[in-house]
Amino acid sequence: MRYSFAASTLLGLAAALPQRINIDAALAVPTPSILGPKIEDTKPAEPTYNPIAAASAVAAVVESEGVIQKRDSLTVGKRDACDTQPLGNGPTISPDTATAFSSATELSEIARNAGTPSGYKQSFVDESGSSQQIGYLTYKIYQTYDVQGCADACDGEKYCLGFNIYFERDPSLEPGPNCPNPPSTNNIKCSLYGYPVAAKAATNMGQWRQDFQVVIAGSNGYTKTNKGLPNVDDFKAPTSLPAAINAPLDNGFDTYNGMRLFNDNPFDPTLCAAACKAQTEYDMAHPDSDGTYKPCNFFTTYILTQNGVPLGTYCAFYTRSWDPSYAVNTGYYAGDDEYKVINAGSYEITSPNLSPSPSPSPSPSPSPSPSPSPSPSPSPSPSPSPSPSPSAVDVTPTPSPTPTPTPTPVPTPSVVCGATNLRRSAMTPQRTIRMGSGAPFDPALCKNFCRSLGTCRSFGVQGPNCELYPFSVAQVQWTSDADGAATSVSYRFYDIGCAL
Repeated sequence: MRYSFAASTLLGLAAALPQRINIDAALAVPTPSILGPKIEDTKPAEPTYNPIAAASAVAAVVESEGVIQKRDSLTVGKRDACDTQPLGNGPTISPDTATAFSSATELSEIARNAGTPSGYKQSFVDESGSSQQIGYLTYKIYQTYDVQGCADACDGEKYCLGFNIYFERDPSLEPGPNCPNPPSTNNIKCSLYGYPVAAKAATNMGQWRQDFQVVIAGSNGYTKTNKGLPNVDDFKAPTSLPAAINAPLDNGFDTYNGMRLFNDNPFDPTLCAAACKAQTEYDMAHPDSDGTYKPCNFFTTYILTQNGVPLGTYCAFYTRSWDPSYAVNTGYYAGDDEYKVINAGSYEITSPNLSPSPSPSPSPSPSPSPSPSPSPSPSPSPSPSPSPSPSAVDVTPTPSPTPTPTPTPVPTPSVVCGATNLRRSAMTPQRTIRMGSGAPFDPALCKNFCRSLGTCRSFGVQGPNCELYPFSVAQVQWTSDADGAATSVSYRFYDIGCAL
């Protein structure tokens, strides 16, 4: 298999605002075409993921900014109609119909009575669909509903984080015009995945093959409870984190250097490492006008999930390392969707790359600046570093940057800043964001979300909630709901022009 990554997976995905989890970019990455074993497959294949080839493909794209070919598709050899198919070893269900198979008490009891292997947790039990999600590695066929055997197979595969075992009603003959609905056979399949398996991804209910209906029963999912982070060449040993990093400014310098998301592969931090090193090479070749660039000396990696379903390997890059006390971003809610950070870790490069100091400015300075001390990142001024934010947020806990360090402007009378009023009118917000930790929402962070939306003109903050609106505060009647009755919850409302 060749390893290729769509340009959108790697390029132009730096967050619009520092350190905000870039959900839009993550969702824009194309979903891989292979999410589980094909129904017509009868012979399991060995996993084909090659981390060296995958990392090389990542580096090539980041260094060149070129678009490379889509991944090769896998094809199954054509079989003649009515050819005999391998017989499964699952219980024979009578009558031989899809309905009887789906509702078979015998299959359901086997699944529900199956134990949970050591080192795993049960993600779902006795579903009528098999897993369809990213990170598919391979599948195996067993003679019995062997959960422990499936766990052993997962343990023997380096990148396996979970598995799905289930009964599948398959045709005993290749369906064709002369045998459109042959007798069934019951295969017991076990699919291995490079990400945790999720209940909401157990969506493969089978298919029709001629007049034969393939269906699934007794589908159980199991996920590893403790998957250690691997060592990566040219980086120090990884540090496990409870959440993603929210790094403050370092002496006024933003050390955050963008993100990448990979989903055409199992969870693999080596892809982040390859992208990190390639990003430095690219930035060195394309420095700023003053000769400086932002090297990648540190990255965090984690599995980003949407409503429990993995979206891919998320990588966030920095010019310097940050300790675990800054790992406070556990995720957040956006509308009806919950985004969470799991299996997080950080890696620091063994030989930091130091960007050169900026070229001398032609403007005079009142006094000579002291020589900068060695640091993994260029610190433009010797002011003290701020302390980490105490709340779990998805945007860096700093005010939105202004072009120059001028005094905070006084808002004009038409701009509303911090007015307290009852929530909210009949107008539905463009987006509602809720802090996953339940901590109070910082108005500056809510403003950052408002700015990133483009059409947002005002926002309201109450407890852990941030609501974004397309009109100014003055244009919205905040004091009543759709039925005209005032509510009992007060929000603080701000126009986007407020200085926070």
